[in-house]
Amino acid sequence: MSKGILSISGNKPMNYLLQTVLSGSYHIISVSDVFQGMYELKHREDIDLVIVDIDYQTLESWEFIQHIKTSWIYHRPIIVLTSDESITTS
Repeated sequence: MSKGILSISGNKPMNYLLQTVLSGSYHIISVSDVFQGMYELKHREDIDLVIVDIDYQTLESWEFIQHIKTSWIYHRPIIVLTSDESITTS
């Protein structure tokens, strides 16, 4: 079974790009907001990586990322996408 990637982005072209580029090697689940993303994390065990585009629903995205980072149940590696050059993460 291929590894699963959850992509959370309100940007449809970004979801399409990720699906097109990564679907050959990974199972991609694309959702448009963090609420759907949390639902997928709760109901799927095959998600190994989460990609979050924080340009959409910025506050909710940061809260979602913080929850994933501190949760022992949903803890997954996270890739954060943004067009804001001033944002840095640790």
